[in-house]
Amino acid sequence: MSVAESDVELAAIEYLQDLGWQHLDGPTIAPDGPAPERTGFGSVLLEGRLRDALRRINGHLPASILDDVLKQVVRLDSPVIAENNLAFHAMLINGVGVQVRGDGGTRGDQAWLIDFDDPANNDWLVVNQLTVISGSNTRRPDLVLYLNGLPIAVI
Repeated sequence: MSVAESDVELAAIEYLQDLGWQHLDGPTIAPDGPAPERTGFGSVLLEGRLRDALRRINGHLPASILDDVLKQVVRLDSPVIAENNLAFHAMLINGVGVQVRGDGGTRGDQAWLIDFDDPANNDWLVVNQLTVISGSNTRRPDLVLYLNGLPIAVI
């Protein structure tokens, strides 16, 4: 009995769905798809999902602060990929430090990208066959696992 690559892909999707993950096909959320969630084929981040998660998880922070947090996540600006990866990892684990102005002055706070206290409050998504184009290179991984719009694993 032979097993095709697509059989493994579908089995993984079914397993993740049993764990509560939502599933979408890459072509569906492509920039030219019926329900686009990406700004372009070079982008793998799902900004709308991340924006929604930031507001859901950090309801104690003003929308303007959360918009700034989103910009920080999207615009990691080091030319060294390893530095960007370390900065992104720190944001995932430690949150993003913010300054909130109020009646009593300015106070420090944290904006969280992931709800570690209530995992059900996060957006879990598996996308199969997501086309990514970078320059003249086209890639289409079998699965991309998203947590709150952030790609956390590529299979």
